[in-house]
Amino acid sequence: MNHPKFLVLLAFVFWFLPSFSQTISIDEIEFLVGREWRGEMKNYDFKKEQHKTVSAVLFVQPKGRRSLRLIYRYPADSDNISQTDIELRKKSTRIGKNTITSKKVASDGTITLTTKGTGKIQGKKVQYSYIYKFGPKVFAIKRDIYYEDLDMTVTANDYKFKR
Repeated sequence: MNHPKFLVLLAFVFWFLPSFSQTISIDEIEFLVGREWRGEMKNYDFKKEQHKTVSAVLFVQPKGRRSLRLIYRYPADSDNISQTDIELRKKSTRIGKNTITSKKVASDGTITLTTKGTGKIQGKKVQYSYIYKFGPKVFAIKRDIYYEDLDMTVTANDYKFKR
């Protein structure tokens, strides 16, 4: 094997690989900002091993050039407000720590993104899969967790909102 040619080829692959990755920009999803979204949030309680669904109202605000802030208000508990950020990273090939592996754009402008990542929950290795659906009338985030050791998948979060 000729090592210099191999190293040049390897450098070429790593240099151009990001250009083949799926990307998203804040400009593509800025329509999320503005009026409120209404819907429900389904969360998995790992201790009780069951899902709980609550009604929620979502507000999306810009937070810098590469982030959106999601603010959740719960009508059943008016004092309860939570927030999280969607941050684009690594030349817009990642949302947070997770790499965008798929991007589809429907004829109505709805964008469906899938991201993947790895981590640990309660000391167990897991693979995360997020499915984001951003559209003029729909906003959804679904997080599936695959436990490698148990060969089991759990839908940890399933948030669905409409305008």
